Amino acid sequence: MLMKIVEDVLKEKCSLSVGDKLVVGVSGGPDSLVLTDLLFRLGFTVYVAHFNHQLRPESKEEADFVKAFAGSRELPFIYGSSSTASYAREHKLSVEEAARELRYQFLFENAGKQNIGAVVVGHNADDQVETVLMHLIRGTGLDGLVGLKYQSMTKWSQDIPLVRPLLSVWREEIENYCNIHHLEPRYDRSNLDKTYFRNRLRHHLIPTLEEYNPNFKDLFWRMSETLLADRDLVEGLVDDIWDTLILEQSETHVALDLNIFRSISLGLKRRVLRKAIALLRPGLRDIGYEVIDHALLSISSPPQSSQTDLVSGLFLLIEEDRFVIAEWDADIVRDDWPQLVQDALRNLSVPGKEQLSGGWIIEAKLIDSSPELKKEVYGNKNLYTAYMDFADIGTNLLIRPRQAGDKFDPLGMQGNSLKVADFMVNVKLPRRARKNWPLVFFKNKLIWVPGYRISDYVKVKDTTQKIVRLSVEKH
Repeated sequence: MLMKIVEDVLKEKCSLSVGDKLVVGVSGGPDSLVLTDLLFRLGFTVYVAHFNHQLRPESKEEADFVKAFAGSRELPFIYGSSSTASYAREHKLSVEEAARELRYQFLFENAGKQNIGAVVVGHNADDQVETVLMHLIRGTGLDGLVGLKYQSMTKWSQDIPLVRPLLSVWREEIENYCNIHHLEPRYDRSNLDKTYFRNRLRHHLIPTLEEYNPNFKDLFWRMSETLLADRDLVEGLVDDIWDTLILEQSETHVALDLNIFRSISLGLKRRVLRKAIALLRPGLRDIGYEVIDHALLSISSPPQSSQTDLVSGLFLLIEEDRFVIAEWDADIVRDDWPQLVQDALRNLSVPGKEQLSGGWIIEAKLIDSSPELKKEVYGNKNLYTAYMDFADIGTNLLIRPRQAGDKFDPLGMQGNSLKVADFMVNVKLPRRARKNWPLVFFKNKLIWVPGYRISDYVKVKDTTQKIVRLSVEKH
């Protein structure tokens, strides 16, 4: 009966087939022994992997036991060991969290060395109830009430899933299987230590709740299964809207359409933000209510700097018609911005053209002045096209990014100059684009900031005889 249940779960919920190669995390306890025995009997190719956390005197004996267990079935054995206490201190983690990190690093690292179908662990139905109850006590949303998943991707691998075939099997059923098949598991005495939060739930809170309802665990487990279907429905809605929202996506950033985002429901907004963060930080476990609420507030009322710290080295940046969630050192300059490679220089002849970065071209044309042309000049609304008096600039121009100390006297300020850095802030040129924004100079004088304004010094006048038309376009 138990074998049939696990076989169906592996096939229908974990997408695994008989013969697949699996790395199984085996501690020596009843869950992992039963899991390994079942997978072996079902015909999977099993690699038995044991990690020694160096936390208890009996750790070495347990490792020897698991090795012998693997040998009795002629299964390959993989061993790893590290000081969990030292790792916890170094990374400022609890011992429980450090043990989990080291164990999964070990399992996925070794899975990556083989052509492995999945990493398999022995979480059972009781573990599911405890996990969901922990989430509920600490505060959670739909994902927390769903709890552990039969199959999931983690931060430890982009290709190999983590699967839990025993999530619908109760601890009592596992112990009965041990008795029937003469398995003699090792029991971790730390599971009785009530200083651990999970153990207090297991040995105190859950028995107390069962006094109110003897079927508490079964009902709680069914709730998580029901909510799993609800969560899948919501995720389907998120996936549908995601394709209309996403503008750019890389390993270091996600850019989303701001106007569409503002038009969707609050629930979908929260799920979209969670998805964006999860794409950049797979396996991140503390995407709490406060993080999402802080992001929503920043989007609805952007701060003066247009950017906000989020979580785990990520920040949110508002840019005109979109917003970006990114790592702090991400290179996320937009393709629809004209840019120069850092410290690049371009000499532009009049007439002539030069290539900028990303397929952008800047071109200079020399045109005889006429009433019709001057009418076009004065009515120009294309900020990537500029008209200048040829008598003021000559035939040799220079294009370069800004440098410290650069100044600009924008049209309309009657010759009053200001720092280029201040001008860029004033016109809200996106922060990430400023460093390599192409600027046009005549000699040492800045005459045009493409997309924004020309210098008052080169404006077309009533007496202008020849006009230089500068344009920046993407090809």
